[in-house]
Amino acid sequence: MTTGKLSGHFEVRSYEADPRGFMRADCVQNKLQEQAYEGSQGFGAGYPELRRRGLFWVLNRMHFRLLDAPRWGDEVQTQTWSRGMAGPLYHRNFLWMKPDGTPILAGTSAWTVVDLASRSIVRESVLDGGVHLAEDTFREGGAPQFCGKVAAPRDLGLRPAGAHRAAWTDLDTNGHVNNCSYLRWAIDLPGLDYMASHTLCDVQIAYFREIHAGEEVRFLLGSRPEPLPAWEHGLTGISTGIASQGGSSAGAGSIPSAVDDGNSGAVAPTATDTTAGPAAPSTPLPWLNDQPGEAWYLEGRVDEALSFTVRLLFVER
Repeated sequence: MTTGKLSGHFEVRSYEADPRGFMRADCVQNKLQEQAYEGSQGFGAGYPELRRRGLFWVLNRMHFRLLDAPRWGDEVQTQTWSRGMAGPLYHRNFLWMKPDGTPILAGTSAWTVVDLASRSIVRESVLDGGVHLAEDTFREGGAPQFCGKVAAPRDLGLRPAGAHRAAWTDLDTNGHVNNCSYLRWAIDLPGLDYMASHTLCDVQIAYFREIHAGEEVRFLLGSRPEPLPAWEHGLTGISTGIASQGGSSAGAGSIPSAVDDGNSGAVAPTATDTTAGPAAPSTPLPWLNDQPGEAWYLEGRVDEALSFTVRLLFVER
């Protein structure tokens, strides 16, 4: 990982596919989580190293765009790299590609480190060396778009959509609901008929409070038309550049926190910052430009406390 990017590959398995043959969103997030675990090891901050110090990684928020939904049997090439640290947030980016280099997923994420005993956020850096790259998977107007908070629009009028009691299969080794379980709950809520005729293109999720075994989560759901904006990025060296502007940590679960979202300024790298080279040419994929879509917003609440918010953007396809 001398270049700052950790590369890998995988094949989409049958048990990761939905009834249409597409890779399920929660399985996508599982893969991204594992990439982040592996990437953190290059900074001396992998899962075993942190556990020996009584610490663990927590996913604070994640955003990924499916540029072309991976299918059962597809071979997928992967990259992940650290984007740097801002306040207590560690930013990590992801890129998935077809074997020919065509991008099929762009993602970004923000993580915190938490003390296992006190459940408090550790604000000092736990990284030991490593390379941070100023190469963005999302930009807007040429400016980096780090993984921000997502919230349901106030005028949307969320409606009750059932409840779920956290069960054994929802939990992880930190003793709370795993971050991928939240997304699995969300994907089921639009309904069978809707899912059979729509394709998920964009996922944003933010975690505010951990959920423990046996706790009941109430779901509040709403949807509205929203366009799928063109993908603007700052990546280099990919075979299909889409609105490119050029370019200049890992774990699971969530805890109560009030953390600066890291979007108010540039991420300040804590080690070597490698500047990206010339931008790839802009050759947009046709269905990714201002495609009419529908956004579904889900809030999960335990008692009255907001635990998480998910935004799922679909196109009819």
